[in-house]
Amino acid sequence: MNATTQITPAPEIAPSERRATGKDEHLALRLAAFAGLAATLASVAGFIPGLYRDPKVIVDQSHGYDVANLVVVIVLELALLAASRGSVRGHLIAIGALGCVFYSFVTYAFLIVFNPATLLYIAVLGFAGWSFVAGIAHIEDAQVEGLVEGRLARRTTSAFLGILAVLFAVTWLSQIAGALISGNLPPDLAAAGWPMNPVWVEDLGFVLPLAAMTALRLGRRQAGAERIAVSFLVFDMLLALSILLMGVSAGLAGQPVAIPMIAIFVVLLTLSGVLCWLALRPRYARGRSVAEVTEGSSVDPTSRSCGVRPCVAGRVESERSQIQRGTVVGGWRCVSAIGIERMARRTASETARMRRIQSPQAHAVPGLPAALDTLKVDTVSLPIALGLLLMMYRVLARVKYEELSRVGRAGKLFGVSLGLNWLLSPVCAGLSVTRIPTLTAALLALLAWASRRSMSPVGVRTGRAQL
Repeated sequence: MNATTQITPAPEIAPSERRATGKDEHLALRLAAFAGLAATLASVAGFIPGLYRDPKVIVDQSHGYDVANLVVVIVLELALLAASRGSVRGHLIAIGALGCVFYSFVTYAFLIVFNPATLLYIAVLGFAGWSFVAGIAHIEDAQVEGLVEGRLARRTTSAFLGILAVLFAVTWLSQIAGALISGNLPPDLAAAGWPMNPVWVEDLGFVLPLAAMTALRLGRRQAGAERIAVSFLVFDMLLALSILLMGVSAGLAGQPVAIPMIAIFVVLLTLSGVLCWLALRPRYARGRSVAEVTEGSSVDPTSRSCGVRPCVAGRVESERSQIQRGTVVGGWRCVSAIGIERMARRTASETARMRRIQSPQAHAVPGLPAALDTLKVDTVSLPIALGLLLMMYRVLARVKYEELSRVGRAGKLFGVSLGLNWLLSPVCAGLSVTRIPTLTAALLALLAWASRRSMSPVGVRTGRAQL
């Protein structure tokens, strides 16, 4: 069987990810750039002592938000640079980042006490608003669909946006209802000295209805949903980062920090970031099955889904040879007893190293373990939860969530997986405790053999985890 594979390098921006820009769009991009410049000046000015004339609680939070605004502006300007060169991906990111800038500076312009930077707040809203009027949010639906086709997790994104809309709508409406019933301002408004919360207006009037509408349109696969969804994910990710930095700034200033709120926005930042990365990640080796790799089907350079970069060529060739040798079957890498023994030794050394790090003598910062132990929600440690999220990020980002329903229908795969994880694995763990290495290695080899025998070599794709 001929196993030659032709690999064609992909351009830096695929044809489906490039678009022409007109005069009106250039004007919109320039206005957005001016909005970013004004936001930068306003955020830097916020650190001038005595600029803010608000209560201390607002000043402490505003400093964290100023740092976040600088981060958002960096994202905005880089995205605008890419959009000016015709990148659809950069244009979608620019829309979300500009929306986040506009959202944040509504509060600055309407509720921050008058100060020398007030004209900058007005300039940010003016430039950003006229940029949207000039059509910065206008992108052809076909171009966005060509970019996110096969990458946007539609169902997961739809569920995420729907839950987000319901969660915050219930939260804000409950606060408003409680204030109306009691006849008093909510405690947060009273502490800030504000007569009204602009977040209620922005969220209940615009952001949450947009999230709910996008969730419905994604679920029904209606045209234009992808364009709004991707930009909204960028907006939500940057806004969650801004609120987290605001909370950190308030905590460093000695204000009480609501740990549940921090945990919620950490989850929002993580989920929106993962979904956004899934939708906008570069397209490398995609759609390459085992049959295509082993039988040497050529790559069409005009196809928008099969471009392979030169750096991927070695990995594709290596995986093709492994498939021919039978070491990769059904997406499972079957290991030998020697490999298992090496892995066990490596795990033991890593465990010993971590124990040395966790010893009391190894702590370079006095009181750090006690401080980390206080960051809990009930019995859940937030540092450990964040560490687990970071550790599993790459795995979770590669799962095809839109095909999770296939797991229940794959009876053989599902049954063998349950047996291996809940029967053989505990036995191997028990034997490892009793220090019987030979029998443990034999059972682990049996587990690997059973995995290889139970998985059929179909649907394997290079560079991607599949269910």
